[in-house]
Amino acid sequence: SCTVRKNAVSSGLLTPEDARSIFLSSDTSKQLRNSMVRRCKELPVDKETLDMAATLDTTNAAWLLLQRCQDEKLFRSCVAAQPKNTKTIVSPPLAKRFHKAVLELQSPYLTTPFQWREDTMLALAQESPQETLELLLATKKTDSPNSGLINRVVQWAWRHAPAVLTSIIAEQTLQNGVTRRSVVRQLTQCRSVRSQCTFSMKLATVVSVFKKDPKAKDANDFVDMLPKVDLKRSDHATAVLKGFWEMVDAAGEEANDWNLFKRLAEQSIMPSKFLVQEFLDQSTKRRELPTFNHYQFMHDLAKEDQERQSVLQLFLARDDICDMPQTQRLFQTLVTRSTSSVILRSSYDNVVRAFDSTAAKPVLAAVVQKMGELEVKEKLEGIEGLPRDWVDFVASEKAPKDTVTSMMRHVLLNFSEGPLLDSLVTMYGRRLFWDLMAVVLQGTSSDKLKKCVGDLSQRLNLNVLTSIKLRDPEQKAKDDEAPGDNYFSNVEQARKRTFGKEFHARKQGYLDIVELAAKQPEVAKPAIFDDLVPFLRQRMDKEQENIKGDVVQALLKQNVF
Repeated sequence: SCTVRKNAVSSGLLTPEDARSIFLSSDTSKQLRNSMVRRCKELPVDKETLDMAATLDTTNAAWLLLQRCQDEKLFRSCVAAQPKNTKTIVSPPLAKRFHKAVLELQSPYLTTPFQWREDTMLALAQESPQETLELLLATKKTDSPNSGLINRVVQWAWRHAPAVLTSIIAEQTLQNGVTRRSVVRQLTQCRSVRSQCTFSMKLATVVSVFKKDPKAKDANDFVDMLPKVDLKRSDHATAVLKGFWEMVDAAGEEANDWNLFKRLAEQSIMPSKFLVQEFLDQSTKRRELPTFNHYQFMHDLAKEDQERQSVLQLFLARDDICDMPQTQRLFQTLVTRSTSSVILRSSYDNVVRAFDSTAAKPVLAAVVQKMGELEVKEKLEGIEGLPRDWVDFVASEKAPKDTVTSMMRHVLLNFSEGPLLDSLVTMYGRRLFWDLMAVVLQGTSSDKLKKCVGDLSQRLNLNVLTSIKLRDPEQKAKDDEAPGDNYFSNVEQARKRTFGKEFHARKQGYLDIVELAAKQPEVAKPAIFDDLVPFLRQRMDKEQENIKGDVVQALLKQNVF
């Protein structure tokens, strides 16, 4: 009965002979036959059963039955009997079973008789990778597969049959809108736990494929495809750079060496130290020389002070393009990012040697400020290594109108070679030297520098005046001939007030003397100097600290000397 047959089909109780007879019987309904095509694994596949399946109303019933076919000849005949423009669906098991037949039936035709399916092509690739890849990449088809299918098969081939894939890319002409560039990009994007093992293969593939048909317009794209280098693998970095220069040489004169090198650096495929070192090694060896933009890019790319200094030094050696404005741009970056006072000072000295102190002076203020900050961090002590010669850079400048700044300049210019500056630095630290330089170079316009001047005024005391040498007798006699004013007639009365016990009275006496000296004309200052300095030497040794600070501040502000 129909019920018995249906239960037997669904339960798998039929033998192949019984299944075939039931399927071909005229008493069997179409519904049961459809059920047998889908569920009855015992139903044999032959010409009669396929013809009967073709009469069913269900779409592709015959092709569903064909997926279980074990006869390759029957499979070929069924495919050949299909009308034109009919696409056969081939399941992965059928593709594996008749992979040679599927490939042979697809290859000769511009329009394939099968549907392009990812699972089917991967099954074919597992059995015949060479023929499958040639079909997809190197055989011209009017109904070519979509790029997603091709990319998926290419990625599979890179993991399982890389030698076959690379040989096809390098040696055969690609079809179906596929380019070597697109295929190489897909394989370089593959990621796996074997990435370090396949590094050399990826690199060799990119380089060899580009050298097969080198075009300057494609060079940037192939540079982008170079594999990324691990931070600890210096050998990989060396290999990538070697392959890169091979590609540059193959591209010929149409490609700009250093534009391509900049493109390589922009991809961040390796640590910057390898790129900077390669730039330093190759900059004078290539057929083209780098431009300023290339030097600036590498200078910004460098992570270490020593690397930036080397790039700057290399640029300074280029007489054809090196000028002060461009040097300032490079040097400003070095100053901002510097972490070593030794390298910063050495770099500035290199700039001075390349140009002169006048040309290099615009960046001196920034250098002085940064040097002071770095030496504080480095905790340097003593006077050893202080660039006394830098003081000469401000010697030619006109004296500033600001009284305090003028006094600071006076201290620097007159005492940089003598023991006074040594005493100051020993007493107050190396930062004092940089503070003095900063005040002289930048003035007191900023709040920070105003505070600096105030700190200096309070930190200094007149004990340092013991290092000042008075004029020789001949010079003193000449200066005394200069006209004076009422200083000497009124100074004795002010000095008497400095001997009292009252703190405020003594302080006011000192300030009156300073004010009296400041009002005198310049021609009288040498004689006043010889009179006032010995007096202050004697009295300041035993005077209170707050009085000392007020006196020094008054001397500086009123520009007595």
